[in-house]
Amino acid sequence: MSKHNYPTVLVHGLLGIDEGPYNYINLVYRYFGGFRGDLTKAMRARGYEFYDPGLGPFTPVWDRVCDLYAYLVGGTVDYGKAHSERYGHARYGRTYEGVLKDWGTPGNHEKINILGYSFGGPTVNLLNGLLMHGSEEERAVTPEDELSPLFTGGKGDLLHCVCTLDGTNNGTKAIDFLGRKTVDLFQMALNGLIISVGDTAFIKVLDFKMDQLGLHNDPDHLGGKLRLPKEKHAENLKNVKSDENMFWQMGTEYAKHLAEKYYDVNPSTYYLCYRSVRTHEDKNKNYKPNVNMNPMMVPTGAMLGVYAPEPNDGIVHLEGQSAPLNLPCAGDFRVADETKPGTWYHMPIIDGDHLTWCGMFINKRAYQNRFQAIIDLCNDLD
Repeated sequence: MSKHNYPTVLVHGLLGIDEGPYNYINLVYRYFGGFRGDLTKAMRARGYEFYDPGLGPFTPVWDRVCDLYAYLVGGTVDYGKAHSERYGHARYGRTYEGVLKDWGTPGNHEKINILGYSFGGPTVNLLNGLLMHGSEEERAVTPEDELSPLFTGGKGDLLHCVCTLDGTNNGTKAIDFLGRKTVDLFQMALNGLIISVGDTAFIKVLDFKMDQLGLHNDPDHLGGKLRLPKEKHAENLKNVKSDENMFWQMGTEYAKHLAEKYYDVNPSTYYLCYRSVRTHEDKNKNYKPNVNMNPMMVPTGAMLGVYAPEPNDGIVHLEGQSAPLNLPCAGDFRVADETKPGTWYHMPIIDGDHLTWCGMFINKRAYQNRFQAIIDLCNDLD
């Protein structure tokens, strides 16, 4: 029996979708569990309090954290006065009921365990930093009675354990290989597509959750017509050249910026880093995908293994998945009783590719058991 029974929150990465009320794509395919079942339902059936919030498949990291905080505690999303004015989007977003309104009160909801997969890694690291220190920029321009509690700081103890799962903690060199111009063009084309379908029922099939950027309408208020990007959308398309470009944020340059500005370790929080590798070194000292790598990962895994000759999971090189380079790391994890809070630990490297964490091509029970083992380990830490 574990020492604690804290809730677990699993934060998705790129292309992530949540359990509703829309995202009808979930009726066919689950982000965590694939065609083989719903991980969230499975964990709840096993007796765990487990949440899988949807933060938008292409939402930038700051907005993801603000959405996540409102999802947890309830209320209207506040993206911050300084941030929203800098990037030219709405300050306030959707309103959430809150799944953990009593977060921080004595008992099982005193703290939570939070897992960040892929781009969920930077998301949970930024949340950790904001809970600890808040945002000086937001405090400087916002009246005290308007300031979101997320930006006040002093809440680092709300997190019991932070885990990243193949997280882009230090970025992925796959983005560096593509270059800024390429990812800008890709994001611009994507934004144009979102604008085009942003007033149709497609938003209920896949809710982009980027209405604060003016790219689409709220799913509850759709007109039902396709539309072409017009002059009023010009700024929304140009904005991809700012830092508010999720693809650029997955690269090593922006990851370094995030780490230096926001990342920190809380003295009472545990930090565990899970990494996967499914490549091998060839005679030229490059890294090639193993035969059991997910076919979807083979092209990027092969490219990355040449551009950044070190082990990778098909999307992120090993150093990119590792603990944030600017934070203390005690090395490899051994046993729970020897694990100390306030420092990162590297878990044993898993034989897997980037999509293994989504449940692709692995046994359903083994997949669910892996997450149960992570939750049990987190709750067994003092």
